[in-house]
Amino acid sequence: MDHKEPETLQEAVLYFANLDNCREYLVAHRWPDGVMCPRCGSKNVLFQKKYNRWQCGSKHDLRQFTAKPERSSKSLRSVWTGGLSPCGRL
Repeated sequence: MDHKEPETLQEAVLYFANLDNCREYLVAHRWPDGVMCPRCGSKNVLFQKKYNRWQCGSKHDLRQFTAKPERSSKSLRSVWTGGLSPCGRL
């Protein structure tokens, strides 16, 4: 990733307000060795900018996918919402 990662909550809010920054950050952390299909593991993928998603070149169902955070990110979500609420509480 070419950009400096945000260090404060204010920097993070400004940085992640840009969709391209969000995507680049998630891609770099989810696929450090390059984007690959979560279904079959193929690196033969094409990014569809218009739809903000990738499409796998292999022949199988569920060929389109996005770079959304992993499902096990409840702790990250709680830290994020706690940081955005007044006094760190909801």
